[in-house]
Amino acid sequence: MFHSADGDRYAKHVPPADAPDPRHERDRITWLAGQGVPGPRVLDWHSGETGACLVTSTVPGVPGDLLSAEDLGRAWPNIADAVR
Repeated sequence: MFHSADGDRYAKHVPPADAPDPRHERDRITWLAGQGVPGPRVLDWHSGETGACLVTSTVPGVPGDLLSAEDLGRAWPNIADAVR
């Protein structure tokens, strides 16, 4: 996995044999967005002889692993509401 210097996007590149994995991920991200579930956006997709590459946006906010246990506990109900 690669990320842009500004941290706004990620790229996942896999060999041809593993191309279905990011394709399915792309489809899930697109479906979730259509259901109103907040998350990353698919910015670009390529699949060919050299493999597959999925580029997604980052999700705005602070990564959960950077939060204290107390802050994560306070944030968790909002995360659950967004996914519901």
